[in-house]
Amino acid sequence: MLFGSEGMLRRHSQKWDSLLVEFIKEHVCRLKEGENTSSSDFIDVMLQLTNDTGTAFVLTNEQIKAILLDMIAAGTDTFFAILDWSMVELIQNPLVMKKVQDEVRSIAHGEVKVGEEHLGKLSFLKAIIMEVLRLHPPAPLLLPRESLVLINAWAIGRDEVYWNEPHEFKSERFLSGDVDYKGNDFHYIPFGVGRRICPGMQFAISLVVLALANLLHRFDWKLPSGISCEDISMEDSTGFH
Repeated sequence: MLFGSEGMLRRHSQKWDSLLVEFIKEHVCRLKEGENTSSSDFIDVMLQLTNDTGTAFVLTNEQIKAILLDMIAAGTDTFFAILDWSMVELIQNPLVMKKVQDEVRSIAHGEVKVGEEHLGKLSFLKAIIMEVLRLHPPAPLLLPRESLVLINAWAIGRDEVYWNEPHEFKSERFLSGDVDYKGNDFHYIPFGVGRRICPGMQFAISLVVLALANLLHRFDWKLPSGISCEDISMEDSTGFH
């Protein structure tokens, strides 16, 4: 037991509960006002299930809050993990950093920031993120199956049978487009495969590309004085990281 932490945990839980309740109330009001259903989102769909007696199950508000919390946690922790590892690998590889900055700055030339309209042109930056996902999947063992089977995506991404120089950071390996992260290539599964594949992978990739592109576009990055690449720990953790 963590002595002295119970009160803090309760306050933290209450704040999250209040936030999730507000999310649900906002969508309930919108549905009652009869807004166009073509703009329905994930919360709207779940709320419709709370009143649909024709389905095999009926969701409660507590269940909706639990699902939302899982979605938010999965979408934030993994996003920052990919972004952190991307910056670390780029700092470790200054030539790659220069090449991707040239790409970003040439595409967003004259613009204050990189926008969604630029995403389709950032091929090298996307290859870098795919290489980061190969070496540092944010969920190294993916999510456990009900049968307690664990899939070691971290080891699969470093298997010499499928990858040339698997421990080296080489973004160019993904430029050909022969391998993708959508579950079609079993030797590259950072988002899982099949029914358990991450439902937010397309949004996650777009978000990471956009965030990383703007960091590279607006700033030049280097290590602080007195710190070398050898001082940076490149060890992966076993859980979400």
